[in-house]
Amino acid sequence: WAPGSRAETKTLLELTSGWEKLSESVELNGKEKEWAAAVDGLAHLAAGEPKKAADLLAPVAPGNTRLRYAQVIAMIKIEEYKGAKTILDALIRGQADARVHLLHGFVAQKVKADTATESFMMALDTEDEL
Repeated sequence: WAPGSRAETKTLLELTSGWEKLSESVELNGKEKEWAAAVDGLAHLAAGEPKKAADLLAPVAPGNTRLRYAQVIAMIKIEEYKGAKTILDALIRGQADARVHLLHGFVAQKVKADTATESFMMALDTEDEL
């Protein structure tokens, strides 16, 4: 995952539109519907609509670390810190990079959890580059 890579809002909106047009003429299978929802959620996040993004990503993000990360960003933007912390608690149990630990520390501070300092220290100790 390259931290510097990102999709432009216009590109995401075009992809979403493409999925919608495709679904009008062809029945999408379960995985295709999940990808369409994921792209739609990312497009809403990029367009500054975090509530819609969080709602769209919630059912499709489990099992996908990158989508979970995007979901957490959306949740933080709408100040759903407790829910974001629950997801981040699970993400830091895996092989989390510094970004995940930084977000966990930030959210832990917001909910006044005593794990904030530990998360910030883990972010500094993580070998991955930001």
